[in-house]
Amino acid sequence: MIRRALPLLLLACVAASAAAEEWTLRVVGNIAFGREWTSTLTRRGTVFPFAELGATLSEPDLTFAFLGGGIGDTGEPEPVVREPFRSSPLVALVLSEAGIDGVAIADLQLMDYGDDGLTATRQILEDVGVGTFGAGMNDTLARMYSLHRAGGVSVACLAYLHGVRRFHAGQAEAGTNAALRSSIREDVANASASADVVLVFYNWGEAADDVVDGKQRLFGRMAIDAGAAAVFGVRAQTYLGAEVYNGRPIFHSLGEFVAGMGTKRHSRILVPTVAFDDATPVRVEWLPIAIDAIPEPGDDSQKRLQPRVLDGEKAEEAVAAYASMCQTLGTVIESIGGVASLALTPRGSN
Repeated sequence: MIRRALPLLLLACVAASAAAEEWTLRVVGNIAFGREWTSTLTRRGTVFPFAELGATLSEPDLTFAFLGGGIGDTGEPEPVVREPFRSSPLVALVLSEAGIDGVAIADLQLMDYGDDGLTATRQILEDVGVGTFGAGMNDTLARMYSLHRAGGVSVACLAYLHGVRRFHAGQAEAGTNAALRSSIREDVANASASADVVLVFYNWGEAADDVVDGKQRLFGRMAIDAGAAAVFGVRAQTYLGAEVYNGRPIFHSLGEFVAGMGTKRHSRILVPTVAFDDATPVRVEWLPIAIDAIPEPGDDSQKRLQPRVLDGEKAEEAVAAYASMCQTLGTVIESIGGVASLALTPRGSN
């Protein structure tokens, strides 16, 4: 009995150790290619948009993004939409090949092509292995989470859209997941019962000044209080800092990662990577990225459309600007040689 019990004990210890291994997730801001990218993707292939990033999006255990608008090439836009927006189905391959595991689809322009547009978006993405969350054919389905696994733990993702009531799902209407206080608390609690880690994604809606408002802080902290391990946000054309609440990070607006072919409002951003020890976030590291790079003389002009990792003086400038935004929120991040990081204090610690 003793001889048999010892190997079982050792196996249990090994299993516990394996379950507690460190794992990472990376989240990028809004990806909104639009129809103007269609010819470029057709001519240059689906690897082209993120070719300069190498394995940046695939190297973490999980990578998520916010999707701007829908994906598809059939159907008619809703009559009330003056400038309907959606991306080519090829964008699904762009995301999948880059290593993106799931996208938050609770977006202002997701429903530009109605119910059929929502169905097509979800189907096209899920056919290539990219999970979707934040919208559905009714409010119950819109509130469902997407489930993923990393480092021996299960990870549930929930997404919400603030404001613009006509886009939200109802009892019998398709649409986005409305950011209601009661729903958020209930959804996070339900997801926590099935998953080890819950992540909340907020789309704050239309563009605004680069200032974190009271609503953002309130809803960010409410999600953490409900049990979320981290909160990620975007707001159109808005880039905002991060704060830490009860040992959990809240990224208020990650900015635009891909936004058509025009000049971006913010050309340099920091992309966060959160390291977890089992189900506990322990560290954040940021990667400085140029999303509107100026090509060298004689270089391919379309290369400016490709996000790329910054280094040297430009990286240091991007980190310094972001650190200043975080400091106004009471968060001090370390910056050494263009590398930004932040150690997270466990709940209950001083």
